[in-house]
Amino acid sequence: MKMLGTTVGAQRGRPLVKPQDPAILRGDMDQQIEHQAEHPGAWQRALAARLGAAVGPVLGLPVALDGGALQRHWRIDLPVAGRVERVVLRRTGSRVLDSLPRPVEFAAQRAAWQAGVPAPEPLACGADFLVMRHLAGSADPQVALAVRDPDALARDLATALAWLHRVTPATADLPLAPPPADAAAATRAAYRAALDRRPRPHPVLEWGLRALEYAPPPVSPVLVHGDFRIGNVLVEAGRLTGVLDWEFARWSDPHEDLGWFCVRYWRRQAWQRAAGGLVSREAFFAHYQQAGGGAVDPRRALYWELMGNIRWALIALAQADRGLDEGLVEQAVKGRRLAEVEAEILALADQWTTGDA
Repeated sequence: MKMLGTTVGAQRGRPLVKPQDPAILRGDMDQQIEHQAEHPGAWQRALAARLGAAVGPVLGLPVALDGGALQRHWRIDLPVAGRVERVVLRRTGSRVLDSLPRPVEFAAQRAAWQAGVPAPEPLACGADFLVMRHLAGSADPQVALAVRDPDALARDLATALAWLHRVTPATADLPLAPPPADAAAATRAAYRAALDRRPRPHPVLEWGLRALEYAPPPVSPVLVHGDFRIGNVLVEAGRLTGVLDWEFARWSDPHEDLGWFCVRYWRRQAWQRAAGGLVSREAFFAHYQQAGGGAVDPRRALYWELMGNIRWALIALAQADRGLDEGLVEQAVKGRRLAEVEAEILALADQWTTGDA
């Protein structure tokens, strides 16, 4: 591995003592949300205004949907103008470093839906909720990883990304943060700040960030999903039916989505199939280009895959903090798997700095 030197944050000399304030421990990476006191029925009224029809009372009990480390979801049946509409109500549970407010998420999801991406059609939103049409399918990663024809599902996913990446600041006026002049530099700075807020040193993450300073030149930004991976998509009968969870959408390098999809953690037991546990990186990139996506630079995708592993390490640490603080076992155990992510960071940093794609 090429010697990169060390860049250690100013807090690295602090005693290894857990802070008493959970907000400091989470360091803005995973914060619980104080729900705003919206009037009961606010989401029904917003939905009625959007549909231009009266919305009746909920039919039966709302069904809590599985999944979602940060948000809460319910499937709800409603009478609307003589028919039954099945919708999903999404409410904020906690937020991560760069998650969007609900109205901004609504705008980004709607832009993707209008571009042909199989996202649930967003119908209404408020400060604390988003209502969308229900789509069939399962978001369980094991369902996606067990399909009979993983190449067909990979092709669907690559096509969805290609269509999404057609949306640019010139074609869509979205209430997102302005496109950064250099997406890699901006993202690296955000992760550096998050790492510097950690109460304990993490030398491997420092090493990975140091490797990322050798960055490719900026490219024209597109709308990226920001969390495009197995677990955030719906699958039924082996094919893609929906792309979920648009709270991290932003203007960035399209390779950010491609690299994030290849992060090893999402592959689970299918770790040898680098693109989402479905196919090789090369096959996925080929599907993306065949669907009309831009030319894929494997080196640039590798860079963003390394960036994605550092991002996941930071999120996992923050979720572990939350789990320990609140007694949530599922969240707490994620911190125990940090060593796996660190091993991947070291391997990818070596590939990046030595020129191996």
